[in-house]
Amino acid sequence: MRRPFVVAVIPLLLSQAALSDAASPESVVLAGEDCVKLAHRVYGDGAAGLALLKKSNPGVCDAPLTVGAKLKTPPLPKGKPAAAETPRLSFVGPAVRTKTKTGWMEALPGQPVDKRMRIETSSQGGAEVTAGDKVKFQIPPNSKVVIKNLPKSGKAAEVALEQGTLRADMDNKSPTAPITVKTPGGDVKLQGDARIDAEANRASVQVYEGQVSVRNKGTTVNIKAGQGSVILRGSGAQTLHDLPGAPAWQARAAAEDGNRPFLVLAMAGLIEAQPLGEVVVDFAPVQGAARYIVEVARDPGFNDRRAGGEISAPPLRVHLSPGKYYVRVSAVDNDKFVGPPSMPRSFYIINVRTDAKVMAQATPGQNGPLQLGRPERVALHLSGAGQPLLATVDSGEPMDCSAEQKLALSEGEHKIRLTLGEAESELLVSVPQVVPPPMPLAGRLDGLTVPVPLSALGLPGRSLLPRTQIYALVGAGSTRSDSGFTVGRLDVGGELALLQQRLSFDVNVPLLYQNNLVAATDPATSSSGVAFGDVAFGVRGVPLNALGGRLLLGPLLRLQLPTGTFAREATKGRPVVIDPALGVAAILGRFGLQTTQGVTAAVNLPQNQVRWAMSYMAEVQLWKLALIAQLDASIPLSNGVSAAASAGGGVRLHLDPFGLLLGVRGGLGSAGVDVYGRYYGFLGFEWAP
Repeated sequence: MRRPFVVAVIPLLLSQAALSDAASPESVVLAGEDCVKLAHRVYGDGAAGLALLKKSNPGVCDAPLTVGAKLKTPPLPKGKPAAAETPRLSFVGPAVRTKTKTGWMEALPGQPVDKRMRIETSSQGGAEVTAGDKVKFQIPPNSKVVIKNLPKSGKAAEVALEQGTLRADMDNKSPTAPITVKTPGGDVKLQGDARIDAEANRASVQVYEGQVSVRNKGTTVNIKAGQGSVILRGSGAQTLHDLPGAPAWQARAAAEDGNRPFLVLAMAGLIEAQPLGEVVVDFAPVQGAARYIVEVARDPGFNDRRAGGEISAPPLRVHLSPGKYYVRVSAVDNDKFVGPPSMPRSFYIINVRTDAKVMAQATPGQNGPLQLGRPERVALHLSGAGQPLLATVDSGEPMDCSAEQKLALSEGEHKIRLTLGEAESELLVSVPQVVPPPMPLAGRLDGLTVPVPLSALGLPGRSLLPRTQIYALVGAGSTRSDSGFTVGRLDVGGELALLQQRLSFDVNVPLLYQNNLVAATDPATSSSGVAFGDVAFGVRGVPLNALGGRLLLGPLLRLQLPTGTFAREATKGRPVVIDPALGVAAILGRFGLQTTQGVTAAVNLPQNQVRWAMSYMAEVQLWKLALIAQLDASIPLSNGVSAAASAGGGVRLHLDPFGLLLGVRGGLGSAGVDVYGRYYGFLGFEWAP
């Protein structure tokens, strides 16, 4: 008969235990607190409080506590009473100092607040004083406060606000006695949530919850929630003033709750260690507001402020490092009364790093679309900076991105769903199609760009492959069969390649040193000295690139103008040389063959000349060396012109992006010497980025 009773009692006991656990008191973790400090604040200095805290919250004390988290703090067993609630500095910003009987010192988190303690905050940060769970004082930057007596064991308190701002947050439903705040204008007795601002001979009071009474010069005024008043030294209490309302958040999307947390992306490359995310703080304007106070902090109590300030109208744009933040806004009217703050809103800034080029970034607050380049290597690296960030690519499985994770993305459009707590967002990523790479630089057929003789009609063979380069060639040779040396040259030029190395334009400018260029049989007319040469312009294109760049076909055009100032034989005139041609090149591993065929015309002569000009070139690549052989020939297409040919060769050393050239060419037979010169050798330098 006992077994059914036992069975019936067990569920009842379990339910009572559950109810007891659910009703267990909780304490909010303050900034700078660990388990030891929290146990000291709630239970006192004994080890019993810390042991009970760890037992009630298994594993929590093994890691740093999160500011704002709630921990179970049940009462100590009988016989182990909790310590009295000693007021402490629950938050300390930079450069905050306190003064006690022993003198000035730097304020420390968790520091006990003694009677008659002075607290002065700097422009860099504020402080917070907490007395149990019933009373909390926030002391913003640039404020001076004297703690004459804080509530301890239910006793009344008195605080002096000499300068700056005091934000009081009291539980107006508790039996805690009102706190008296002495200001330069008069005394304020408050029990609730209020803000007091003090200046010389003046103070303003704004009440958000509860009730506040102001006494000055024997006059007392009661201020209700939503009202404010000004206290002037030497005058009675002033009339009441209605406060501006609390701003409401603007929803970022039509279906979004304006109070929900949201995500912000901090975009950066892989080498950037600390990217910043742009946050847009947008809210609805408040009627009667002249300006707004925006507070962005790391903690829900808005002590650890990282950004914000006063603005005339929404929105506010700020740049912050990754992490979790809280934001709230207060309206200020023309009489400098500060209304109640808005409902706090939280947001997360997460790392999004990529090894690709960002072509178009996501709009702040909308997270898309994000356009990336270099698709062969596109990857996103997501990090929640220690927060439980989940990322889902398209319809795949969620990926834990608390620590940095790599997301490889293929070509096309992708939808990445990001979830962090209650915050959700979708990131649209666009990866363009793979663009065919430009023609390969390896195995190219460069050839020798040899300057033409002074009165030549045919141009030498030239590379069919366009490239951006600048070069300089120094050479010497003879243009006549009856002279060992007639000309020294310095040729400088450049080429600009466009359309992924399929089109280029080039120019060659020579500077000459001539040595008896006129016939030696007539010494009276011979001359020597420095002269300017004939400038040449060129254009080349490669419309056909087949077999992976191994077969090339394209046109070439060369124009040589008679800009030279050197002495010319009377029969040669000042020719304008037009040299159109068609080029074909084949690259077979380390071997390359090329030919150019075209009609060369020389005009502005006593008798215009037309030739069929041909060039044949072979090249062998040996490591960084290229051995080149070249044959040029021309066939007459007009009267008075003889067939001619020349042969040459050289070597090119590739030291990318630089190159060194060494070459020589000479005319074959008397006709070849007349057209191409007796010999010409040169040394060149080129830079091809």
